[in-house]
Amino acid sequence: MSLSRRLDLPEDDSALVVLQDGQPVTTGQIRSQSQKLAAELRAARASRVLLPTDRADHLVIGLFACLAARCDLVLHRGPIVVDGLIAAMGVDAVVMPDLTVVPNGEPIIARDDPGPATGSRS
Repeated sequence: MSLSRRLDLPEDDSALVVLQDGQPVTTGQIRSQSQKLAAELRAARASRVLLPTDRADHLVIGLFACLAARCDLVLHRGPIVVDGLIAAMGVDAVVMPDLTVVPNGEPIIARDDPGPATGSRS
C-alpha cells in the first residue's frame, strides 16, 4: 500500500468529516470555510500562520486552507495566545476563533480575553 501525499475531502458534500461539540461537520462545510480562510491567508500574504484552537473542525479547516494558500500552519492548543508566543513561533498571521486572519503586528488576543481583539484598523 502506498501513502498519498495529497490530502483530500470526499466528493460528497454531505459526508461527515468530524464531530464538533456533538454536531456533525460535513465535507461541504469544511470545503466552504477552508476556501474562505485560504482567500484571507492569500490576501494577507501569510507564509506562516498560527492557529490557536482546541476545535477539531478548525484544525481540519486550517489544514486545508494552508494547503490551498501554500503557507505553513503552526498549531497552538487552546484559544488564548500569551505574550511572546507569536514572536517565538515566527508567524506572520494569526487565525482568530471566528476563522478570520489577523496579520502579525496587530492586536491579537489579550491574555485574559479568549475573544477577538476589538478596535479599529488603520
